[in-house]
Parts: sequence; structure tokens; C-alpha cells
Amino acid sequence: MNNDIKNTLQSFIDLEEQEFHRFNSWKTCYQYFQNTYFKDESDDDTAALHLGFYLASWGMYRGSTFLLQNDYTIHIEVVKVIKKYSVNDIYDFSVINEIKEQIIKHYYANAHKNSKGNNNSTDTLITKILLGTLGSVPAYDRFFVNGIALHNRENPRQEIEKKFSKKGLLQLNKFYIDNINEFEKFESKFPKMKLVDMYFWKLGFDNE
Repeated sequence: MNNDIKNTLQSFIDLEEQEFHRFNSWKTCYQYFQNTYFKDESDDDTAALHLGFYLASWGMYRGSTFLLQNDYTIHIEVVKVIKKYSVNDIYDFSVINEIKEQIIKHYYANAHKNSKGNNNSTDTLITKILLGTLGSVPAYDRFFVNGIALHNRENPRQEIEKKFSKKGLLQLNKFYIDNINEFEKFESKFPKMKLVDMYFWKLGFDNE
């Protein structure tokens, strides 16, 4: 398992380091928020543009999504919320949940709906936003959840909850700590939950 973690992460990072690869969109977004937006008075408009492009690059502007019916400025209030909380403990689930609830309320009240009359924020959308800005949670998309399911089948005594929850995040944190020797090689470049995200995402992607 340990060797698989290191090799799986390296295979993901090798793709991310390719020039123009879409995986770079996370890095560009995250570095802007961490190095610029959270540290000075950079404008909300630019932050919203970075967030919007990253979300589009990672599949959140597909034809069935409500975001497709909105331009990037719908994210301005979202980045303001995130900036307000960036000084807090971003791994505290109560903080994460407060951000989540405010994002849900904003989109529900303001975003244009999709063709089915829906503008409800999914956990996939919320967690991708948090991963791209704060790096505090993995993105609970299809491949990530499938990667956890594969892990659970192979490690029934170390099961990890597949849904976005406090319990699941605590279990992922324990998984990280239990395998710290394999993750620490990459810690200087990525926050811990991004490493967890990459590992389980790649497991799920390769399995399909």
C-alpha cells in the first residue's frame, strides 16, 4: 500500500507538471488565493475569475450544471466569504460547514438555474471550491468517491466514509497520518488534503 501511494501520487503529479495540462488549473487557482488574494487587497473580480476557470477546467460547467447559466461574477460573493474565513482554522469542520452554508445560500438566492430549474449546490461543487481556494478538503467527485470505495474493499478494517462529513474528513486525516512517510515527500508543494484528493482520485480514475 505505501509504495502504491507514492507511485500513484507521482503519476498524478507528472501529468500536472506538463505544460498547459488542465490539472494545472488547480495550482494556478490555489496559488493565487494563497499568495495574493488572502494577503493583500487584490480585487474580488480577479479572484472570482480564477475560481470560475478552475471550476470549468475541473468539470463544473458541464451542460447540466447551473453554473453554465452564469458568468464568472456569480463567484464574487463566494470568494469574499472564503477570504473572510481564511484567517480561521481551515481544517475545523465547523468553519468548513459555515463556509458551505453561506455558499449554498448565495448560489440559491442569486444564480440562474439550469434547464431543470435547479441551482442547488452539490457537495462536489462545494468541496471543489474549498480545495481550489483553501486546500482544506478533497473534492468529493465521482472518481474520488470511487477511489475510496476501492480502498474500502481492499481494507475493510480501515474503511473511510464516502460522503462529505466530519467523520469522513477525520478518517482521511488519520489515513494521511498513518501513511505520512509516503506523503511527506510531496508536502512542500501541496497541502495535505490535496495530496489525499490526488491519491484517491487517481485510484478511482484508473479503476474505471
